Amino acid sequence: MGLFDRFKKKNQEEEAVQEKNTAQDTAEEQVRDPEEKMQDPARTVRERVEAQLKCFEENKNVEEGLKLLRELLGDVVCMPVTMSMTLDALDSLNAGKDFNLDQAMDVKPDVIAVNGKERALPVFTSRDRIPMDYLQKKQLSVTELSFRQACQMLVEGKDKYDCMALNPHTTNMRVPREVAESLIRRAERPKAEKLQIGVLQNVPENLAEAVKKVGQAHPEIRRIFLQFMIQNQKKIFLLVVDGEAEALKQTLGGLAEEFKQASGGTSAGVATFAGQMKVILEQHEVKPVYTKEG
Repeated sequence: MGLFDRFKKKNQEEEAVQEKNTAQDTAEEQVRDPEEKMQDPARTVRERVEAQLKCFEENKNVEEGLKLLRELLGDVVCMPVTMSMTLDALDSLNAGKDFNLDQAMDVKPDVIAVNGKERALPVFTSRDRIPMDYLQKKQLSVTELSFRQACQMLVEGKDKYDCMALNPHTTNMRVPREVAESLIRRAERPKAEKLQIGVLQNVPENLAEAVKKVGQAHPEIRRIFLQFMIQNQKKIFLLVVDGEAEALKQTLGGLAEEFKQASGGTSAGVATFAGQMKVILEQHEVKPVYTKEG
């Protein structure tokens, strides 16, 4: 099986479980400090593309190739094209008539041969990836467009292109039409809201007292941890409650309001000490703010 047959297969497998994957964060991602995590996007899309491009070129790994294409969805690429004046514009020019300059040029992407028979749409991640002799020999110009637009051209141009060639003179990545279709669907899919959990190392004294007050009012609660989370770029506190599951069902709904009143107006979310939350707190050996006596 060739590299991009595997690439296509891998993409199909990952797409099949995409909903499950986007709904879950790994423990490693969740335990990072959210303030630190929020600063990751400071690394520009272009920097991430270049880093991922280097990684793929070093090992030609299919998974790294998929990561590269996903990063490119947020970036601009370069496409060699032929540019000529349309017949209508030429007629107007010869007749001395005015014409719309924006509509005067006929722009056609170049087509190259891949594997000796396939018609490929050449796309480059940057201008310096395009050999000058290639442009000069075919008298090509270079236009910029989003990578998503390039994928759309491949998908819609079934009578013109069989695949996309990404950096054909260096990276030599062949992107099948099916993969381009999948990338477009990915770009159109609403992004899942990501919840980031942080470990609160030092609990303010007034909040600690409020947590204890809430815990003491409910004998079914064994322990309460106070952490924080970031949702929609907003940081709020999170009460993580440990106790008898059945008994807690009747309690959890009102704890946020009780905490808000006890703390003098501080808002908080509520979660149970279970699943991934339990893993995070235990891995970091977080101590509860409230522990039931006896």
